[in-house]
Amino acid sequence: MRNKNTIIVLLVIFTLICFFNLFMTYRAFSMEAELNAATPEQADAMRREEGFKEKYEFAQRHAFSLGLDLQGGLFVTMEVGVEDILREYAGQTAKADPDFEKALQMAVEEKVNSQSPLVDLFAKNLTKVYNDAGRPIPQVKNSGDQILMARYFSSQTRGINANDPDAKVIAQLNEATTAAIENTYTIIRSRIDQFGVTSPNLQLQKGSGRILLELPGVKDPGRVKKLLRNSAKLEFRETVAYNDAVGVFNEVNRMVKRIKNNEPAISTPAVDTTKIDTGAVSPVAGAPAPDPAANATAAVDSDSVAKAALKLDSVNAAAAADSTDSSKTDPTADPAKYKAENPFWALFDHDPASMEKYMRNDAPLMGLASLSDTAEINKWLNNPEVKTIIPYYVKFLWEAKVDPDRGEENRNKLGLIAIKTNREDKARLEGNVVVSARQDYEPNSTNPMVSMNMNAEGGTIWQRITKD
Repeated sequence: MRNKNTIIVLLVIFTLICFFNLFMTYRAFSMEAELNAATPEQADAMRREEGFKEKYEFAQRHAFSLGLDLQGGLFVTMEVGVEDILREYAGQTAKADPDFEKALQMAVEEKVNSQSPLVDLFAKNLTKVYNDAGRPIPQVKNSGDQILMARYFSSQTRGINANDPDAKVIAQLNEATTAAIENTYTIIRSRIDQFGVTSPNLQLQKGSGRILLELPGVKDPGRVKKLLRNSAKLEFRETVAYNDAVGVFNEVNRMVKRIKNNEPAISTPAVDTTKIDTGAVSPVAGAPAPDPAANATAAVDSDSVAKAALKLDSVNAAAAADSTDSSKTDPTADPAKYKAENPFWALFDHDPASMEKYMRNDAPLMGLASLSDTAEINKWLNNPEVKTIIPYYVKFLWEAKVDPDRGEENRNKLGLIAIKTNREDKARLEGNVVVSARQDYEPNSTNPMVSMNMNAEGGTIWQRITKD
């Protein structure tokens, strides 16, 4: 009798667990259906929203795993191009020597039917190419060790000296390429986690450098491929202060209002590459309010427009603030009227405490917006008519992620940053000048930081930027 009761209790527990997992499976499928029904921009905002993200991840963790056989989906095989890593490490030395590329191609062909690392195959084929061409192979005088690989890969950054024997260089290159492959695996893992598929299966084949990926239930393979193929690019860009960019936002606000109200186009001195409106219709506490009589524009030649347009006339701004009824710009005075008059500004957060604490006229933060509103803001900023009034010397980018230092009340809000740019949209400094980088910590603090060393060109440009 005692055993019978134990069996009944276990069956009840097992049944409850099954029902719980079935419910989580239903919830996961329901939330995936919501994501699939939304536009890509809306889906991205939903995945970043803390409440939706937590519920979705919890449902995925406890749902039944159906796999590709029952659910369908996508199977992807990726291979890290070790040959490209070797070309990058060798740099200009490899480009100037055709034997390097010849040996590398031979190694790649041999790799198809070999389990040996590509670095080892390349070293073997490089020696063969040199012997076939009758080229002398450098050696250490005393030991007779071959130092052919160091001719191409010597680098103080990677700790390879010009007289290091091939065995040492090969070991260090294998270590570096393995780290690169594992780093690629980590990046892909983080991207798949952001995509939010049920029970993804990601495997790294270390010997071959291949990464196998199974994504059950994927309904948009094109989006997954785009996500996996995206490459990160390090750029150092200057920012534009709120005071200097708010005129652009005001013009965007006016254009959005005109489009939403189906008003005909009017001929006004809108923001363009030669003029800028310094009036401000802004929810920021203490920011200058609009006054058409106090607006100031500055016509300049094309060479100096970017610098001149980003200068704020503080006298006119102060006069505008003094001569404007605050109830006309205060969103809390009449929210419905404010939204009707300022449909673009109304998409941003208007909490007085947050604005007073995090937004300053001399900072590049243009506003905080709920994750669910970022898609709507992006839609207007990318609207063809709106883009025509945004000057070439400024653009707006979202923060990479929510800033936890802004507190619990802002955990689902992203900041929009004003960035200084140019006609080519090219950063003044890019990641190719970085020689090395490492994780470090701020002095007298436990806050993490990144320490970077730049080459001579990068150091000169960095000095010029920080001086400006």
